[in-house]
Amino acid sequence: MFYRAKFQPGVKFLYGIYGIQYQGQSPNSQQLDLIERFDKLITGQAHLDRITVPGTNDMSTQIWLSYWWPESHTKWWSSPPVKQFWDELPTDAGMWREILTATSNRVQNACTAELKNGMNGVGEMEPFGDKIGYWGCVRHRIPDVSLGDKLASSLEEMPARVPETTTIRHGRTTVSNLPDNICFLVEGQDHSGMSAEEKTLWFEEFDELVTGWMGYLAKDTTANGLFDVRMGHVSDHGTFKTGTPINLNHNRKIEMFYWQDMSKFERVGRIHRGHVKLRKRWIEVYGPGGEMGDGKGQINLWEETSILRGSDIVAEYVGCRKGTGFMAFDKSGIIHSQQVA
Repeated sequence: MFYRAKFQPGVKFLYGIYGIQYQGQSPNSQQLDLIERFDKLITGQAHLDRITVPGTNDMSTQIWLSYWWPESHTKWWSSPPVKQFWDELPTDAGMWREILTATSNRVQNACTAELKNGMNGVGEMEPFGDKIGYWGCVRHRIPDVSLGDKLASSLEEMPARVPETTTIRHGRTTVSNLPDNICFLVEGQDHSGMSAEEKTLWFEEFDELVTGWMGYLAKDTTANGLFDVRMGHVSDHGTFKTGTPINLNHNRKIEMFYWQDMSKFERVGRIHRGHVKLRKRWIEVYGPGGEMGDGKGQINLWEETSILRGSDIVAEYVGCRKGTGFMAFDKSGIIHSQQVA
């Protein structure tokens, strides 16, 4: 049995994705002050995960992945303390926000347990057992697909992203008017509840395959049809192994992907041999009659896809590294970018 968010047709919710960049494993005093102040402003206001993303060149990012009803986010964002905080950010703050407006008939999600993970934390959830375990099932769970919408990108070709650098772009850069039908994917894994037996089986059957699959997705984003990838962990849930990459050592991990469209997401999953093998073995082990099937396995997984129109995404980067997020495409002609010193 799986669990998903229970939405009424046409209902909207928001992803509020906020981040701050810093050098090394720990933020400096200015960045730590910003992190602590912002965390106080957002704590208790929305369902969220605090994610650490280890980056390149010894750079890291602290992310607040939050889920909101639109009215609640508007009230919070326009409140004097939040407005003052954001308006007064220094020109080299390293803070950014990506606000995504999702519509219920263009999203789907699934969680392996009755837990408020991901969009299941927005409102009510419901159990389901159909459209599971076959190629194409994720697409088929999106309501608009039944109306004949192919969810295809308005882009004919995926442009290359400008690599992220250590050079700071001072001031504020806003990004809007993105291509239609970007597929925003969130995946999460929590190993906290695994028994010793399940953990042993994990290392025998899955760990190497998962590590290879994640590495492949991050290696060549343009060829894979990805605008951006962020792979991180929730530090306060502890670790279950040692190795590299660091984020895969942690019990609770969350990944965020901006795909060109749904078809690019589906294609990569089908052509990567390691992922095909991983998926097949997972169904055998965790499916009915499997070694960890019928509720025995306690690893918790969740995934969700939201198909976004270009006008559904608004982003702002304040004193961030060049090439951060959608700034990597502001010279490509596929987005509208505006900089304020």
